[in-house]
Parts: sequence; structure tokens; C-alpha cells
Amino acid sequence: MTLSLKQFSDRLDASGVLSRAGVQALLETLPTERRPNDGQQLARLLVKQKQLTAYQAQEIYAGKGQSLTLGNYVILDKLGQGGMGMVLKAEHRRMERVVALKVLSPAVTKTPEALARFQREVKAAAKLEHPHIVIAHDADEAGGTHFLVMQYVEGTDLSVLVREKGPRSVEQAVSCVLQAARGLEYAHARGVVHRDIKPANLLLDRDGNVKVLDMGLARLESAGADQHQLTGTGQIMGTIDYMPPEQALDTKHADARADIYALGVTLWFLLTGRNVYGGDSVMAKLLAHRESPIPSLASACPAASPKLEKVFARMVAKKPEDRYQSMCEVIADLQPCQGGATTAPSVATAPGDESRLNAFLGGLERSAGQRVATKAVTKKQAAPATGFDPTVTLQSAQVGTDPETQHSMVSPLAAAPAKRRRPKSVWWQIRRVRLAKGAGALLLLVLSAAIVFFVQTSEGTIRVEINDPSIEVAIQGTEILLRQADQGKDVKLSPGDKTLIVQRGDFTFETDKLILKKGETITVRVELLEGKVEVKQRDAVLGQAQLPLPPVAKAPFDTAQAKAHQEAWAKHFGVERVKPNSLGMQMILIPPGEFLMGSSDEDVTLALKIAEETNLDQGGVQRIQDERPQHLVRITKPFRLGMHEVTIGQFGKFIEQSGYKTQAEEFGGNSDVTKADDPRLNPANMKLNWYTPGQEVGENSPVTQVSWNDAVAFCNWLSEQEKFTPSYVRDGASWELVAQPQGYRLPTEAEWEYACRAGTTTQFWFGDDWKEHDKFGWSNKNAGGRPRAAGLLPANPFGLHDMHGNVWEWCHDWYDGQWYARSLIDDPKGPLRASLRAARGGSWSSTPAYGRSSSRDNGHTPAYRHNRGFRMAF
Repeated sequence: MTLSLKQFSDRLDASGVLSRAGVQALLETLPTERRPNDGQQLARLLVKQKQLTAYQAQEIYAGKGQSLTLGNYVILDKLGQGGMGMVLKAEHRRMERVVALKVLSPAVTKTPEALARFQREVKAAAKLEHPHIVIAHDADEAGGTHFLVMQYVEGTDLSVLVREKGPRSVEQAVSCVLQAARGLEYAHARGVVHRDIKPANLLLDRDGNVKVLDMGLARLESAGADQHQLTGTGQIMGTIDYMPPEQALDTKHADARADIYALGVTLWFLLTGRNVYGGDSVMAKLLAHRESPIPSLASACPAASPKLEKVFARMVAKKPEDRYQSMCEVIADLQPCQGGATTAPSVATAPGDESRLNAFLGGLERSAGQRVATKAVTKKQAAPATGFDPTVTLQSAQVGTDPETQHSMVSPLAAAPAKRRRPKSVWWQIRRVRLAKGAGALLLLVLSAAIVFFVQTSEGTIRVEINDPSIEVAIQGTEILLRQADQGKDVKLSPGDKTLIVQRGDFTFETDKLILKKGETITVRVELLEGKVEVKQRDAVLGQAQLPLPPVAKAPFDTAQAKAHQEAWAKHFGVERVKPNSLGMQMILIPPGEFLMGSSDEDVTLALKIAEETNLDQGGVQRIQDERPQHLVRITKPFRLGMHEVTIGQFGKFIEQSGYKTQAEEFGGNSDVTKADDPRLNPANMKLNWYTPGQEVGENSPVTQVSWNDAVAFCNWLSEQEKFTPSYVRDGASWELVAQPQGYRLPTEAEWEYACRAGTTTQFWFGDDWKEHDKFGWSNKNAGGRPRAAGLLPANPFGLHDMHGNVWEWCHDWYDGQWYARSLIDDPKGPLRASLRAARGGSWSSTPAYGRSSSRDNGHTPAYRHNRGFRMAF
């Protein structure tokens, strides 16, 4: 039934979600004719204005508003229902952090023993913080209801993904399982075993990252769960279709190998879309897991390679001792089965709040035998050319009261509805190519930085400035009548609210806040900012929208494609591909992309051969092993990287203007000297520093004898000089990168290797033959015992010089030889803490083997050396 305005307002006020005063304040901003007349209209308005979610509006409308608060949390949506209870999306009242609340069923904590178990399991889960594990923030109780506060992951679980979109490709399935394995490896090392790994407990977020859900909570599952999912005895815990034989006999003593078995069965499901063993009862399924032969993966999924078949069979061996004994072993054997770089599985977008509320209210009306006329809201999303699924948010026109004019203007990219009512008024798109031919009421001025035109009427004038010639603008309102200029008709415009439609290429969006008062002239500016179009009136932003993103650069790609990617992204943001900064450094735009980071087994074999032929020292040979496993990495945002390494002349300006004293100047000598008889310890060498490094150098030579701390200090200084917020802040004795750096910084290892490779997949960006190194990089074979001036040798496909050799370059990351096995896919920044910092690229004093694209080195943050410098990112 339809609620009156007062009835809905009373229920809203009683819910505690939104006060009556807040609603009244909102209504007072609306013209009288647009204020809601009943509860339905008010509910729709509040959802449209983002004051309520659709779920909140439904619960309040149904008289269940009291369920929308739980302790310090306001409930936003219901995410699901399971054996433990229900999962809710919520927001902390004061912190405004969005979380997922797992509200436990009373059966889970009905006894003191069960409650104690819950608390123990929560403590174990709370200690786990890993990119591939859903983080447990807190556990709380309100009004006798116990709940767990977890990280909110926007995406879907793998069970739903396969049910809705079918089996996954080998590359996608292996990628998902590998990510889960890395999270589980981390948990197992801390003594936590999951015991209920299954597709439904693996969440895929919108960036393609898989996160393990319910880590450490499997034993809490209620006996009231569905029988095909969970046992009902209280002694066997887990999900039957994924449970290893030994867990069915003794859940308590099931160890990490149980998770390996369940993950193997999950791999089968992702590739085939069905359970590995059938059965009509719990007992039949248990017996199948224990006694039935392991099925052939290749028969069920012909795309599976023999190597993947072998890995699967070992993961799901009947006896724990016949399986892999650790997730580390699983990762090592599964990684080569992944193949080339792949786009992550896509995640479907949930219906918008307005659509959900309309469906709910429409159902109420239909149940009362009434018909509701609603307006379809068209939203547009950029074509998913990458795994990033960039979303474009558009504002639709204000809905008028005249049913003949209730319509939306949509982009040609958006799917057209089967039938749309034609408006009486005709909208006219003012294209730049026709502006000069406009007659009557249309006037045009072309200024140095913008195109300006006026739409004049007896009622008022609209002045539109456009700062990008590719942008097209149309003005539309419910009373407007705009005719084609080449027909010689006047342009008539009535005062009131107008809609501004902005188009650039095949991208269109609308704003509905343009107001023209009788007799006045208003100015609307349409500006192309970085990657978005923004519409302003009197300095107030009327609307903005992100433009569709260019395709990402997926390796492999060649030199021409590398430059094309750079130019496409530069054009998208309206910036230059190469931009000089205040010190004259050329900062090159590096486009987003995907590549395989590190070395495969075959790459390591070839690298060891190069190491032997170039007399690489034993430490370097050992660090080649740190380049495994090779893994997919996505750089999701464009960034800039210096064309050259920072030079002595540039660093000198920093010292001169800031008065900074480097750590070499403070402590003297080479900080890596450890032997008492080392010749570098003589008095002359103790005076080595950035301007007297011990070799013949000039202003354009790369600066050396600088520590990681010195490099960070330079980045912060230059950021301040150019009015950017510094990227690093002090945390005790060390520097930490801020959450969203806007200034200069050191590149991450992933950014450095991606930029160095520039689309190539070989040992060096120029190929696999180290004997060609002399043509492209400085090493101990050709540098003449000193660092050489920047830019003397050819640049790589992205336009970067000296990525191979000359000086080792500090990177942002902490160094961990085992990090690659648990690295993130998107924008990895290395481990949270270690004792050493990473460096890349090789040097003038090292062999060409050190200069390979995947080669890694390290050093302490205060360490300074004769062959180590840095290159800046931005």
C-alpha cells in the first residue's frame, strides 16, 4: 500500500537513520512544485539524493527501520545469508568507514563454550593482514547480538561468478587459485588453517584480486546450515563438496593439507562449472571423496595442460602425505600453468539503488492492483577494455511533470531501450563545425584558450565557454524549443531549469542544475580536466564525468605500440607525453598496463647462463632466484618517470638551496665497506660523497654516493618547490609513503620493471643477447670505470635512457626475496616492512647480468655507494 508523506516520515524518523529535521532541510531546497506528495515519492527522492540506500528505504517503508542500526554501525544493505547468520554492508557512524558485518545466528554463540570458541577464532583471524585475505577489523556485541566487523570487498564470490558466467578460462582459474594460495600460505605460516575453502569463500573484487573470506572461522558454522553445504553433527565441519577425506573423520586435526585439497577441488569447479564428485546424499559424497578415482581434469576441461592436470591430481590426492605438503609448493608448480598475462574475470555491476527501489515500490503497487508509471534511468559504463572495468558515472536530466517530456539523452555507447517516447521539443546539438554558420540568436567568439558562444533570447542569455574544441554542448529543458540553425529559425529559450548535455567524441553526459533567470546573463564553463569533463556555473560544479579510458598496454607490444599507448593516455588527460619540470628533468608519461614481472624457470636458466658468461659474483647468482615466481602485475594508473637518472647538477641545486647534508657527507666513505683492509678505507676515500664520488664525472653524470634516505629527501624538496604535497612523511626514524602521493617519489619495483621492459618479454629490453648490452647500457665492459653522462645511449620503447646499467637505481619497496610468491596483482608496493630497500638496473661497475630487466639488488636505507643513484617517479 502507498504510505502518506507523514507515515513514511514518521517511520524514517523512528529508524534513526535520517532525522526529520534533515529531511525538512532537504525539501526546503526544492521548488514547491517538485516536493514529494506521498511516501513513495519521498523514498525515491531520498534514494536519488543519496540520503538513503534502496535497502534502507525498503526496510523503512516496510516498517522495519529499527533493524538499520547495530551498535555504532548504520546498515546500508544486505549482502547475503548463510549458516552463521547474515552479512550486512554497514558504515561506522563516526569513522564513516564502510565495512561488512557478519551478524551471527544465536545458534552459533548459544553456549558459553561456543562463545569462547568464537572469541578464540576471531583473535586468530584478526592477526592476519594480507592482500589476499579479507581482514577482520573487530568483533562486537549489541543488544545480545554478536557480530564480526570485516573488510568490505566490492565484488562477487567465485561460486556466483561461475554460476552466472560459466566456467572460467584456464588463465583466469589458475590466477584466482594462485591468489588464494598466497593468502593461505601466509595464514598457514601463522598457524591458521581455514578448513572450509570453496568458491563461495573466495571473493573477487573489481580490480581482479581474490580474497579469502572467513579465515579462521570455519568451525563456527551452524548446525542449521543446508545439508548439501555443511554437516549437521557438530563433529564434521566444512563443505561436503570440497572436504578432504581426513577432515570428514576428524575435523579438529585437519591441517594445512586439507586447504590444499579443497583449493584443488575449487580449481576443478572454476574450470568445469560442476562438483568434482557427485552423489545424492552426504554419505555418498563423503565416500566418493574417499574412494572414487580422481577424475581427469583434461577430459572435463580440454584446455587444461598436462602440467596442470598433474598439479590438480597431486592437490586432491586421497592421502594427505601424497599431496603437496605446503602452499608454497603449490604456488611454485601452479605458477607456470598460468600462461601469458590475462585480463581478470569481470565482475557484474549490481543494479543501481533507484532501480532496486523502483522494483520494490512497483511490487507494492502491483500487489494493490495499481499501476505505477516510472522513468527508466539510463546509466553508462565504459566498455571494459581491461580488467579494471572503469566506471563512468553520469547525471541524468531532472524528471519533469509532463509525461511527454520525461526522457533522457544517452550516449551512442549506451544500449538504447527497445522503445522511447519522443519529446515534443527538439534538442539541438551545437557542433563546433557549424558554429560559424549560426544565425539569429547564436553568437560566437573564438579566444586564445577557449571557444565562447551565446544563446540569446528575450528572456535571458546563456554564455558558454569551451576550452577544448572537441567538446560539443547542447542545452535542453522541458519548455525549450531549439531548432536547427541552418533552417533560419530563431532559438527560443524559456527561463527555468535547463539541462546541459556535453559530448566529447562518442562520450556524452548531462547535468540538470543549470538555472536561467529572466533577464539575466549566465556563464557556463565546460572544461576538460585530467581525464574528465567538468561543467561549472558561477564557480559551482554542475556536473563532471570521467571520459572513457584508452586501452591499457598489455605486454607484449612493440616500440610503435608503446608510443601509441603513451600518446593515447596523454591525449585522454590533455597533457604532454614528455613534460619538463622546474629542474629541466624530462618526465615521461608511462601508460597503465599489464606484464609478467620477474622470471620464469626458463628465464632463470638463461639468466644463470648469462651470469656464468659475464662472471657474475655469487651474491648476484643467488639473487636471480629472488626473481621467481614470475607473476602477473597490473599498473592501473598512468605515472611519470624521469627520462634520465638524476644528475649531479640537478642534485647540486637541491643541496645549494636546501642546505641538506647527505649521509656520505655526514659519515664519510663508502657505507658498504666492511673489511678493515679494504683500499677504500684510506683517508682519501673517506672524503667521497655526491660531488666527489671517486670517479671522473661531470654535471650531467648521474649522482652517486646517495642513500635511499637522501633520494627521498630530494623528492620531498622538489615536491615542495613545485607546490606539491611531499610524498614521504617521517614515521619515527624512517620515511613512509603517504596513502595517495601527489608529489615526486621513487618508483616501485613493479613500476620500474614495467617501464624498463616497455612491452618486451626478453632478458633486456633490446633482446636476450647480453653481448648487445654495450650498445644500450653501461657496464664494466664498456663504461671505462666511471658513470657516463645521462642519455648517451639509445632509449627504450617508452623513451627512457640508461635503464640497463650506468647506476643502480633506488626503488621505493622494501626488499624481500620471497615477496613475489605473495605479491598483489594491482600496483604492488612490496612488503610492509623489511631490513633492506630494493634497487634496480645494474651499473657501470657491474656485469651486464646485473642489468637485466628483472634483476634485483638491495641495500640499507642509509647506505651510499659509488655506483648507486636514483630516478624519480611522479
